[in-house]
Parts: sequence; structure tokens; C-alpha cells
Amino acid sequence: MTASTAARSYRVLICDDQPDVLHAIQLLLKGQGYEAVTVDSPRGLLREARSEGFDLILADLNYTRDTTSGEEGLDLLAELEAQGNTAPVIVMTAWGSIDLAVEAIVADLQTPRTRSEVRDSCALKMAHGD
Repeated sequence: MTASTAARSYRVLICDDQPDVLHAIQLLLKGQGYEAVTVDSPRGLLREARSEGFDLILADLNYTRDTTSGEEGLDLLAELEAQGNTAPVIVMTAWGSIDLAVEAIVADLQTPRTRSEVRDSCALKMAHGD
């Protein structure tokens, strides 16, 4: 990291339909020096990602349509790609399955499971820019 990037605050867009999850991740990332912007729906994520630049996106895979398949989140990822998003994406879910994990891996995504993994995943994505 150069001196100019060390002074810069990385911007992270966080999307989850649970306010407690949003708040917890926002506090975790703020403590690491990141600027965290939160939204509570896929529509909000697409709007923010389109209108502002982010260094990283953390997105839940399950919202209201189907709470355990991850289908909504995978659809969201396709929409992000279609609108030209270039920020790396880390997916989150409390309802993971082997099939969903394989789909996420094929899509070159990560799914952190603990607070330290969220923090470390963000740091790695920021450092490597991938």
C-alpha cells in the first residue's frame, strides 16, 4: 500500500435486510478505518452501487423472496455485473449449503463466517484489489 492509499478511507457498501446485521458490520468496519454505507434491500444496493463508487461490496444472499436458497443474492450479483460494477463482492448468508457455496466459488465469491473473517476478507480485498 502506498502513502496515498494508506491515508484514503476505503468505501464499503453493505447490504442485508436485518438492521442488527447492518449495524454490527458497520461498527466492525468503522473500527478498522473503513467508510461503511448500508442499504437494506437489493434495490438499494443496485441504486447505491450505480450512483457512488465503492471499493468493496458485502451482500447477503437471502432477502424476502426465499429465505434459504440464496437465489435472490445470486440474481443480485448478476444484476450488479450487468450494470458494470467493478467492485469486488463478498457474499454473506446464515443459510449456506454445499450447492450454494459451489455457486459462490464458481462466481469467484467469498463467504466469511465470523467477525474476524469479515474484517480479514475486507482487508485482503482492499489490499489486492480483486
